[in-house]
Amino acid sequence: MTGQELYHIFELQVDKDYTGYWDNIKANRIFARALINVMEKIYRNLSEQGEYDELRGFIKVNRTFTPAAFNILYTDPTATATPNIVDYYHLLHVSAQFNEPLYNVNVVSATNASPIVVTFSGMNNIRTGDKLFFSGAVGNTNLNGLRYPKKIKNNVFAIYIDENFQTPAVGNGTYTTLTASVSRYWYEACQRYFSDRKGTQYGSPSASNPKFEQQNGTALTPTMLLFHPLNLQCQQVSVDYITQPPQAIDVADNVIDLERWYDKTMLYLVVEQASLLAAQQIRDGELYQSTAAQIVQQ
Repeated sequence: MTGQELYHIFELQVDKDYTGYWDNIKANRIFARALINVMEKIYRNLSEQGEYDELRGFIKVNRTFTPAAFNILYTDPTATATPNIVDYYHLLHVSAQFNEPLYNVNVVSATNASPIVVTFSGMNNIRTGDKLFFSGAVGNTNLNGLRYPKKIKNNVFAIYIDENFQTPAVGNGTYTTLTASVSRYWYEACQRYFSDRKGTQYGSPSASNPKFEQQNGTALTPTMLLFHPLNLQCQQVSVDYITQPPQAIDVADNVIDLERWYDKTMLYLVVEQASLLAAQQIRDGELYQSTAAQIVQQ
């Protein structure tokens, strides 16, 4: 099925009198947007093998990246800056890891034992099962890393590598007191950070409530994702995204068979979605309702 054939099906969905409203450039934009919408809808409702097959090769999930300084992850195929998602096309989901320093908590001692038993100084709200990130421990370096505390008594915790407390962190030397820093570890789903909320305290980003911005590129600056809060360094992000389409849908093309890249069912869904977008643009309520009903049935 070629792009021209797809457009003919679109013309049958949309009144012929309206099709003159779009030239090829406008029609291609509608089909590009429709393709993204269809992929998003399938992604949100993945449950059957057939749905996975429709998205084969188009969606990458759980891809991890370490943002650069200022929490930047580039998403520009033409950029040489790193880190960069070179095949990025459209964002589906992103989670971010931040380590929130516990500034008033010091590691006084860490035993050379199995499990390591840590004594903290001062008041703290550390609880059994928290995710803690230790760094900088001298002597007893096996304390460093992502760890899970199990409370023994006030300020004293046994340290484990797993959240089920099955694998203890085993000491490997004599700890040099007060050398280790401890942070609370967060790896949470990011919400979009809207400009009108930047001046309010409500909904401000934090390590436990991270947010992101998408910044469009310019002649001098690549497109990028920017992660908040900016006062903490983002340690890692996990991204689900749509890759650059292997073949754009061109409504004027009558040669390229789109089924070499796209599942046939998916192409029909794209036409339905394009009709829906067209109805919104020309403000045809009847067309919108009938097309939306067809999409629901499918």
